[in-house]
Amino acid sequence: MADVECVLDARAELGECPVWSAHEEALYWVDIRAPALHRLHPGSGATRTWALPSRIGSFGLRDGGGAVVALVDGFHLLDFDTGALTFLTGPERVPGTRTGVADQLFFDQIVEAAVSDEGLRQAAAVNPEDKFELVFKNLLETRALHLALQRHNAELEAQLAKTAERERRLAQEHEDRRARVQQLLDNQDITMVFQPIVDLLSSRVVGVEALARFTAKPQRRPDEWFAEAAAVGLGIDLELLAVSSCVAHLDQLPADTYLSINVSPRTALDPRLTETLRSRAARVVLELTEHAPVDQYDHLLAAFEELRNAGVRIAVDDAGSGYASLQHILRLSPDIIKLDIELIRNIDTDAARQSLAAALVLFGDKIGATITAEGIETDEELHTLRRLHVPYGQGYYLGRPDHLPQRILCAQQSESCPASVSR
Repeated sequence: MADVECVLDARAELGECPVWSAHEEALYWVDIRAPALHRLHPGSGATRTWALPSRIGSFGLRDGGGAVVALVDGFHLLDFDTGALTFLTGPERVPGTRTGVADQLFFDQIVEAAVSDEGLRQAAAVNPEDKFELVFKNLLETRALHLALQRHNAELEAQLAKTAERERRLAQEHEDRRARVQQLLDNQDITMVFQPIVDLLSSRVVGVEALARFTAKPQRRPDEWFAEAAAVGLGIDLELLAVSSCVAHLDQLPADTYLSINVSPRTALDPRLTETLRSRAARVVLELTEHAPVDQYDHLLAAFEELRNAGVRIAVDDAGSGYASLQHILRLSPDIIKLDIELIRNIDTDAARQSLAAALVLFGDKIGATITAEGIETDEELHTLRRLHVPYGQGYYLGRPDHLPQRILCAQQSESCPASVSR
């Protein structure tokens, strides 16, 4: 019978793995649980066992006698006569060694050997009590397990390769996005536009809200740039760039006009914000954007206290939607409550919206906060808000965002002021 090379993966935790040697007419197999190497002479039924000091990864018979075994610490030569182990630097140093390769999983060569699956089954059926036949039965069962595990490992390796490729692609995308935002920061590719905030009774412009616009490629909405910056860990840096750009325009505004700047809760906690605003604090309103919840109220209140001591006023944006709940407003005690555009839209025809707006005006009066309506787009909405005693407002009907503060402020009600503001 032809030689059959056996390859055993020690990780399989399977019991026995035979290998046939024609020149010695014996059957060899290992028990990785013992661990041990066994030999059986089918003719005489004689057996011999060599105990091994550690788990065996693979083994191969040596033409001159003995076997090369792969143990945990490397390759060793096992002397069949004495049972002694001699450390080798590798099986290639031992001429005539036929050794299994652990990474070449299991029994690929057995199919090509003279002992086929069908031949083993026929042999095992001759005499079920014979040790030799029982070993063949074990070989069939073990090989089936090995082949199933081989298929499973192949599927697992393919899945791991897919996962690794997906993670590599995501990591590269993350680096590309971060580099794009970092380039925007380095080049300061940002401009500011300003929307007037108007006293609805006198039509006087009392402040402006600063809004960021980005000139970097690709062209996208400001909220998309801020979202991407936050996703790559540069959100605070981008917001602080916008804040410093806003403050740079403050001298262009009339002395009695305030500048309203949007910041997220995380940016409000950054000490760099206080340093940026400290010298101009008396004319600054910080709008806390509520597109994300506040997780650290105590820290946020401490940061606001320092800003307020410097003269900054605090506004809560988008009241009536999102996270800007009444409890949130009570915790922050803002100076200004800004009513969300969704509450203002069609308020002239919606009694429920009118009732909520009136209630918020009363609520603001009780806690010492003024009310500003956002998103006023029609004359009917403006007159309804006046009737509900909403004191301040902004929106396209009163003035669109513009790059030049002088133009949108209209020299405080000069003749060049848009008619909609003076109505």
